[in-house]
Amino acid sequence: MAEAVRTWRTWQLVATAVIALIIGIAAGAATGTKTTAVVSATQSTVSSLPAPPATRATTSTVAPTTTSTVALTTTRGTTGIISTTPVPTTPTTTSPPGPRTSFGVGTWKVGIDIAPGTYSAPGTTRDCYWERVSDFSGSLSGIIANHLAPGPSTVTIAPTDAGFITESCGIWTKV
Repeated sequence: MAEAVRTWRTWQLVATAVIALIIGIAAGAATGTKTTAVVSATQSTVSSLPAPPATRATTSTVAPTTTSTVALTTTRGTTGIISTTPVPTTPTTTSPPGPRTSFGVGTWKVGIDIAPGTYSAPGTTRDCYWERVSDFSGSLSGIIANHLAPGPSTVTIAPTDAGFITESCGIWTKV
Protein backbone atom coordinates (compact mmCIF):
# COMPACT_ATOMS: atom_id res chain seq x y z
CA MET A 1 0.00 0.00 0.00
CA ALA A 2 2.78 2.46 0.88
CA GLU A 3 4.44 1.65 -2.43
CA ALA A 4 1.25 2.51 -4.32
CA VAL A 5 0.97 5.87 -2.52
CA ARG A 6 4.61 6.67 -3.26
CA THR A 7 4.12 5.79 -6.96
CA TRP A 8 0.96 7.94 -7.09
CA ARG A 9 2.84 10.92 -5.53
CA THR A 10 5.69 10.56 -8.02
CA TRP A 11 3.20 10.59 -10.91
CA GLN A 12 1.48 13.65 -9.40
CA LEU A 13 4.80 15.49 -9.22
CA VAL A 14 5.77 14.51 -12.78
CA ALA A 15 2.34 15.48 -14.14
CA THR A 16 2.46 18.84 -12.32
CA ALA A 17 5.93 19.55 -13.70
CA VAL A 18 4.90 18.62 -17.24
CA ILE A 19 1.74 20.78 -17.05
CA ALA A 20 3.78 23.71 -15.69
CA LEU A 21 6.25 23.24 -18.55
CA ILE A 22 3.49 23.21 -21.19
CA ILE A 23 1.85 26.31 -19.69
CA GLY A 24 5.21 28.09 -19.55
CA ILE A 25 6.00 27.25 -23.18
CA ALA A 26 2.55 28.35 -24.32
CA ALA A 27 2.79 31.61 -22.38
CA GLY A 28 6.27 32.28 -23.72
CA ALA A 29 5.19 31.57 -27.31
CA ALA A 30 2.12 33.81 -26.95
CA THR A 31 4.09 36.77 -25.52
CA GLY A 32 7.21 36.29 -27.62
CA THR A 33 9.35 35.74 -24.53
CA LYS A 34 12.56 33.87 -25.30
CA THR A 35 13.00 31.42 -22.41
CA THR A 36 13.95 27.80 -22.12
CA ALA A 37 12.29 25.70 -19.40
CA VAL A 38 14.03 22.86 -17.60
CA VAL A 39 12.08 20.25 -15.61
CA SER A 40 13.51 18.07 -12.89
CA ALA A 41 11.02 15.23 -12.14
CA THR A 42 12.84 14.03 -9.06
CA GLN A 43 12.57 17.41 -7.33
CA SER A 44 9.37 18.45 -9.17
CA THR A 45 10.60 21.98 -9.80
CA VAL A 46 10.52 24.09 -12.91
CA SER A 47 13.26 26.62 -13.43
CA SER A 48 13.59 29.11 -16.26
CA LEU A 49 16.86 29.77 -18.02
CA PRO A 50 17.50 32.66 -20.41
CA ALA A 51 17.24 31.59 -24.04
CA PRO A 52 20.06 32.10 -26.49
CA PRO A 53 20.17 35.60 -27.96
CA ALA A 54 18.02 36.14 -31.07
CA THR A 55 21.00 36.94 -33.27
CA ARG A 56 24.71 36.63 -32.68
CA ALA A 57 27.57 37.27 -35.09
CA THR A 58 30.95 35.62 -35.18
CA THR A 59 33.81 36.96 -37.27
CA SER A 60 36.57 34.62 -38.27
CA THR A 61 39.50 35.01 -40.56
CA VAL A 62 39.47 32.43 -43.33
CA ALA A 63 42.64 33.58 -45.07
CA PRO A 64 44.98 36.53 -44.58
CA THR A 65 42.96 38.56 -47.08
CA THR A 66 39.41 37.20 -46.62
CA THR A 67 37.12 37.85 -43.66
CA SER A 68 33.64 36.36 -43.41
CA THR A 69 30.88 37.08 -40.92
CA VAL A 70 28.44 34.39 -39.80
CA ALA A 71 25.13 35.48 -38.26
CA LEU A 72 22.78 33.05 -36.53
CA THR A 73 19.07 33.65 -35.91
CA THR A 74 17.48 31.69 -33.06
CA THR A 75 13.69 31.29 -33.16
CA ARG A 76 11.08 29.41 -31.16
CA GLY A 77 8.35 27.66 -33.11
CA THR A 78 4.75 27.21 -31.97
CA THR A 79 5.66 23.73 -30.70
CA GLY A 80 8.28 25.19 -28.38
CA ILE A 81 11.18 23.78 -30.41
CA ILE A 82 14.12 26.12 -30.78
CA SER A 83 15.91 26.25 -34.11
CA THR A 84 19.05 28.11 -35.15
CA THR A 85 19.38 29.17 -38.77
CA PRO A 86 22.45 30.80 -40.34
CA VAL A 87 21.72 34.11 -42.06
CA PRO A 88 23.38 34.30 -45.52
CA THR A 89 26.24 36.79 -45.68
CA THR A 90 28.74 37.88 -48.28
CA PRO A 91 32.46 37.55 -47.43
CA THR A 92 34.52 40.72 -47.62
CA THR A 93 37.68 40.28 -49.66
CA THR A 94 40.48 42.81 -49.87
CA SER A 95 42.78 42.70 -52.86
CA PRO A 96 46.53 42.62 -52.41
CA PRO A 97 48.19 45.90 -53.37
CA GLY A 98 49.86 44.32 -56.43
CA PRO A 99 53.12 42.60 -57.29
CA ARG A 100 55.94 42.92 -54.74
CA THR A 101 58.89 45.22 -55.20
CA SER A 102 60.91 43.45 -52.50
CA PHE A 103 61.34 39.68 -52.15
CA GLY A 104 63.71 36.93 -51.07
CA VAL A 105 64.54 33.32 -51.95
CA GLY A 106 62.09 31.51 -54.21
CA THR A 107 60.46 31.17 -57.60
CA TRP A 108 58.42 34.25 -58.53
CA LYS A 109 55.97 34.95 -61.39
CA VAL A 110 56.66 38.30 -63.07
CA GLY A 111 53.67 40.65 -63.05
CA ILE A 112 51.83 38.49 -60.50
CA ASP A 113 54.24 37.87 -57.60
CA ILE A 114 56.87 40.49 -58.42
CA ALA A 115 56.88 43.65 -60.53
CA PRO A 116 59.23 43.92 -63.53
CA GLY A 117 62.14 46.34 -63.13
CA THR A 118 65.74 46.60 -61.94
CA TYR A 119 66.53 44.98 -58.59
CA SER A 120 69.62 44.70 -56.41
CA ALA A 121 70.47 42.22 -53.67
CA PRO A 122 73.26 42.45 -51.05
CA GLY A 123 74.42 38.88 -51.57
CA THR A 124 75.53 36.58 -48.76
CA THR A 125 78.65 34.69 -47.79
CA ARG A 126 77.51 31.93 -50.17
CA ASP A 127 77.28 32.31 -53.93
CA CYS A 128 74.21 34.25 -55.06
CA TYR A 129 72.34 32.52 -57.88
CA TRP A 130 69.50 33.99 -59.94
CA GLU A 131 67.85 33.25 -63.26
CA ARG A 132 65.27 34.93 -65.48
CA VAL A 133 63.02 32.35 -67.16
CA SER A 134 60.63 32.28 -70.12
CA ASP A 135 58.75 29.29 -68.70
CA PHE A 136 58.73 27.08 -65.61
CA SER A 137 59.66 23.82 -67.36
CA GLY A 138 63.05 23.61 -65.63
CA SER A 139 64.82 23.03 -68.94
CA LEU A 140 67.92 24.94 -70.07
CA SER A 141 65.99 26.37 -73.02
CA GLY A 142 63.66 28.17 -70.55
CA ILE A 143 66.52 30.20 -69.03
CA ILE A 144 66.78 33.73 -70.49
CA ALA A 145 69.73 34.79 -68.29
CA ASN A 146 71.39 33.62 -65.08
CA HIS A 147 74.26 34.51 -62.76
CA LEU A 148 76.24 32.80 -60.00
CA ALA A 149 78.72 34.84 -57.96
CA PRO A 150 79.46 35.88 -54.36
CA GLY A 151 78.52 39.35 -53.17
CA PRO A 152 75.97 41.92 -54.36
CA SER A 153 74.01 41.43 -57.59
CA THR A 154 71.87 43.58 -59.85
CA VAL A 155 69.38 42.31 -62.45
CA THR A 156 66.75 43.83 -64.72
CA ILE A 157 63.60 41.71 -64.91
CA ALA A 158 61.68 42.36 -68.14
CA PRO A 159 57.86 42.48 -68.26
CA THR A 160 58.05 39.69 -70.87
CA ASP A 161 59.89 37.33 -68.46
CA ALA A 162 57.66 34.54 -67.12
CA GLY A 163 59.52 34.32 -63.85
CA PHE A 164 62.55 34.93 -61.69
CA ILE A 165 64.29 32.30 -59.55
CA THR A 166 66.74 33.26 -56.81
CA GLU A 167 68.76 31.51 -54.10
CA SER A 168 71.24 32.73 -51.45
CA CYS A 169 71.14 36.38 -52.58
CA GLY A 170 69.36 37.98 -49.63
CA ILE A 171 66.45 40.39 -50.14
CA TRP A 172 66.00 41.83 -53.62
CA THR A 173 64.77 45.44 -53.66
CA LYS A 174 63.66 47.51 -56.63
CA VAL A 175 66.05 50.38 -57.46
